[in-house]
Amino acid sequence: MRKTVQSLIKLGERYKDIINNILDLIVEVGAKGKFIFLSPQVYDIFGFRPEELIGLRVYEFIHREYLSYFKEAFDKALKLGDPLIVELKLLHKKGHYVSISMKGRVVNHNSNIKIICVLSDITEHKKVEQKSHNIPEEIREGYYTAGLKGNFTFVNDYFCKIIGYTRKELLGKNYCLIFDEKSSKKLFKLFNQISKSGITPPHTNFAKLLTSKGKQVFLEGIIDLIYDSDGTKIGFYGFVRDVTEKVIAEQKLKDSEKKYRKLLENMMVGYNEADFKGNYTFVNDYFCKTIGYSKEELLGKNYRIVFDEKSSKEIFRLFNQVHKTGIPVPHSNFAKMTTNKGKQLFLEGLIDLKYDSEGNKVGFFGLIRDITDRKEAEQKLEESEKKYRKLLEDMNEGYYTLDLKGTY
Repeated sequence: MRKTVQSLIKLGERYKDIINNILDLIVEVGAKGKFIFLSPQVYDIFGFRPEELIGLRVYEFIHREYLSYFKEAFDKALKLGDPLIVELKLLHKKGHYVSISMKGRVVNHNSNIKIICVLSDITEHKKVEQKSHNIPEEIREGYYTAGLKGNFTFVNDYFCKIIGYTRKELLGKNYCLIFDEKSSKKLFKLFNQISKSGITPPHTNFAKLLTSKGKQVFLEGIIDLIYDSDGTKIGFYGFVRDVTEKVIAEQKLKDSEKKYRKLLENMMVGYNEADFKGNYTFVNDYFCKTIGYSKEELLGKNYRIVFDEKSSKEIFRLFNQVHKTGIPVPHSNFAKMTTNKGKQLFLEGLIDLKYDSEGNKVGFFGLIRDITDRKEAEQKLEESEKKYRKLLEDMNEGYYTLDLKGTY
């Protein structure tokens, strides 16, 4: 019996040492909210001695902003036996408030109900958190956080500016409020994909929305997961950028290209585009008609499949010349060509560099006209003149020609 008592005394002293030397504060609060016990750390954190607080109600020290929230959590813990886990601000003896994390459980000892809690000073943590909240306010991108169900929990000013809604209109509301049906479904799919895989997709044009003022906005951004200190997924955060002007400009460019392509398709001149390796990327109908190949036979293929070896070397020389000098080959009778189908062509045309929207060289474009008939006619005329000259040279009579002034 004596040994048991001594063991209990030693155990008590051991627990007392632990309680007195840990950094966190241990508190016992009765069912009516009164302090029953406070460990010595209360002085380090709040400036009070334990005896100054015992018998007083905890509610008297809670910042009014957190009072109803704490009462609700406290009552729920007593009634349902749920753990009491809250963050709030408690009064310091000097009059300022200290941010604390409170975690506790209900203990029922001989019908004496109380909650034993551990209080941690999280003032520095809150300062860091506040700074991290200020960062999104300062960046020139929309920033938001949302719960796992997609309800907004934080939005910065720039997000509100882009979206066209106030912070009050957004907080607590679901993202479906601001996005159209198609974009909402796309976002739902993204949220689920990220939640399941934990992998963040790259920047993407993921949404189109109508603002509260009826303005159509296109957004580009990223979405990622938010985790708590235990590594549990608790929501999402994202950055968004307004890319409306870019999307509209791209659409106008597409429309312009469509009209341009239509014009090229219908022009009575052969038109083609090729990359730097000489592979066809675009050919119009007249080019196909001239060369004698279909679009299917040409697109993605090299010009060498069309022309014989000698003609291919000539085209290669011209491509290199244009690429090095940046000077187009003007309209000229630049090639007598034989197609791989044995057809001999005389072509007149132009070769020049093709540039992208940022001014980078991306390939070549060319215009060609089939002048075979003209060249053959010229050749026949030349041959006819030769025969005529020979005939005149061989005749046995004198022959002369005069101009209108009578000059030989």
